Amino acid sequence: MLNRKGFVLYLALIILPFSPICTLGCDFDNDGIDDLTTYQEQGDGSWTWRYIKSSDSSTVTTTSFGTNSSYPAPGYYFGTTQPAQLGHIEIDSFFWNVLTPDTSTDRLNFGLDNVSYYPGHDLNGDGIDDLSKFLQRCGKITASCYKKTVRGNFALNGTDGTDTFKDITTATLLLGKGISPLVSIDADGNGTEEICYGLPNKSNRRNFTFTCKQPLTDTIVGKRNVGKLFNRPLQLKRAGAADLILLWKKSGAATSLTMVGANNQKTTATIQAIGKVLTGDWLGTGSQQVGIATNSGSLAIYNPLDLSTTTRTLPSGTAIDCDNNLNGPGEAKILTSSNVCKIFEC
Repeated sequence: MLNRKGFVLYLALIILPFSPICTLGCDFDNDGIDDLTTYQEQGDGSWTWRYIKSSDSSTVTTTSFGTNSSYPAPGYYFGTTQPAQLGHIEIDSFFWNVLTPDTSTDRLNFGLDNVSYYPGHDLNGDGIDDLSKFLQRCGKITASCYKKTVRGNFALNGTDGTDTFKDITTATLLLGKGISPLVSIDADGNGTEEICYGLPNKSNRRNFTFTCKQPLTDTIVGKRNVGKLFNRPLQLKRAGAADLILLWKKSGAATSLTMVGANNQKTTATIQAIGKVLTGDWLGTGSQQVGIATNSGSLAIYNPLDLSTTTRTLPSGTAIDCDNNLNGPGEAKILTSSNVCKIFEC
């Protein structure tokens, strides 16, 4: 089993400021299985979260938390022995908000103007999710953006999980260039997640290599040669092993998947569905599956362990997962032969 509950990393190649949108497959009933989750924006701008708990496959639970000036940011802020908590980030005031088990709200001012936010990952291995923000990210494909060096700031929660944001340790890390795609994974299987940034290979600018760094020590843990990127790289957690980097591409009425392991092993698969690509452990295997949230309200789930595909019905609303897409609600930018050479000087 995973030593912490699985997360999806849902990041775009081109990162826009002010726009961490969360997609959600968290475990809200604490049974070790991710719940099918969506959210709906109400007429007054507030949010209603809707989730079908795996322990009750028919009942939709609703909770109001969040506003139209924020972005969803749930996670395991009280540790993985507790259910997931709802959270949101106030973009206008830079406050992170978490709904505590006693329904009060914990708040932390951990933001700056014109940064990308990145909640929902355990970067120091204590089982409690940490908060991150990245400066010098770029929202446009330009050569000048490529010359910028990204600085990551991390708020690491070192408490016992009884009081979120009580004891904060901060760390800073330099990561790639302003246009580098980011993905957080446990690169070596030791239970601590690293931040991985992608840069084009010198021999072929269309192929990318991800370098994975541990934020506290600024140590390179490993590298992954993933090849071509067409959309957001995602995290795919595995029980008792290093995580995979998931690449995906829509192809007609299907979605093509490539999963890259620690020694650059690649496996491929095709799901006969298109829609929002998520990852989560909806089957309770201990490792994550790939989900396609379709416009018809279903979730097609591909299980890499036995190569099977199953379908679940989502509650009405916008499908979300416990990780965050820093490109906002729009589709990811796609690398083409023209803009790759414009950026990376083929």
